[in-house]
Amino acid sequence: MSIEVQYYTLIIRKDAMERLTPPALEACLKRCGFGDEIFRQDEHLVATGFMGPRDVEQCIADLKGHGLHLADAHGAFLDMAVVQEGFGIPWPCSWLELSWTPRSMEAFQKETESLLGTGAQIVEIGGGSLPDHCWLKGFPPGELAEVPFLKSEPKRRASKNFVMFPSSGARG
Repeated sequence: MSIEVQYYTLIIRKDAMERLTPPALEACLKRCGFGDEIFRQDEHLVATGFMGPRDVEQCIADLKGHGLHLADAHGAFLDMAVVQEGFGIPWPCSWLELSWTPRSMEAFQKETESLLGTGAQIVEIGGGSLPDHCWLKGFPPGELAEVPFLKSEPKRRASKNFVMFPSSGARG
């Protein structure tokens, strides 16, 4: 299976969670919203989503407190990874495959500025025939584990997602 990516998605390897004590595992699943409208999983990965990076950072800090590791000594994602819809993975990640070609926010902004100029821009992201998704490297993507509230309300999936870039002059 594969995991749907929406906004900022925190992906956690199940094999990493299996190393945790039962109380730590229960706390991690609770923190990730097990059973709620944004939690999804396949046979290898669990995922939850956030609208912004600060919420992701807080969740990662909580999960690290329960024994999961964010990155190895070289800065590559280890037990968990952050995937941003429409862009990709901000750090190296040898264990995750994406359904799209990743690009950095900076590269996307330069591409947008070359087409639209340097003023503030609001640009649509995503929007393919299938939602952006990822899966554990070495396994086929298989069936999509969708965000539950989007699966139960398909008309919400038709809405578009956007990112706003400030004007080039606003960057310090």
